[in-house]
Amino acid sequence: MIKYWLKQKISEHYPVSDFDVLTPPDDKMGDYSTNLAFTLARANHRNAEEVGTELVGKFRQDKGLGDIFDRIEYAQPGFINFYLKEDFLRKQLGEISKDKNWMLAQVGDITVISRRLDGEYPDVSQVVPEANSSDSAVIKVKEILDAVELALKHPSVKKGGMTPRSNFKFADGSCTLEPPGITVPVEGKTQPSARFDLRYLRDAIKTGNGAEKILWHQKSEDTPLRIDSALGIYVVVSINVR
Repeated sequence: MIKYWLKQKISEHYPVSDFDVLTPPDDKMGDYSTNLAFTLARANHRNAEEVGTELVGKFRQDKGLGDIFDRIEYAQPGFINFYLKEDFLRKQLGEISKDKNWMLAQVGDITVISRRLDGEYPDVSQVVPEANSSDSAVIKVKEILDAVELALKHPSVKKGGMTPRSNFKFADGSCTLEPPGITVPVEGKTQPSARFDLRYLRDAIKTGNGAEKILWHQKSEDTPLRIDSALGIYVVVSINVR
């Protein structure tokens, strides 16, 4: 979901700040809004508008934010409002909707993308695991995508015409794909280890293209994996529960 991605992005600049990212009730207030300016001004005994103006200037220079948001503006009494580019979701959703085996659905402010399985789509309101950034692992898109692509080409994964699968084993600060034994760095909370079909997982990670990082959340090895990207949420069922 873009809201979680945005909070993670802002946290890269202000990792110790206590702030929220909200969905405003009025479109005129932006697609997303953060109270960071108010929070920083109060903590540092400064004027909120002065802090907000500085934040807007800094965020406008961030390429990742610039790729997604058309406008970033300050609003009283201490909010920064973010307005999505009109062609951002249209372009992303258009590419996915070309395939008849995909479905797009809206659950509240969450855009859900689902693949058809056995001729049917799941009830999306029942299959999206709840999560927040504090319970998730943070992984760089390029690093995990490169690891999955390498694993798909490895002889130990391709042998015998079997489903290309790997165990994703998490430890403090890392995740190792076994086979073939490729390790990528991970931030945030350590996740349960689970086995995934690499082809489906690759599709999920690719929804994060255009963002630097994804949020990876799985409550246990027997529950679905939730991946939050700049586009929305992707849910992948591990082989453990098939």
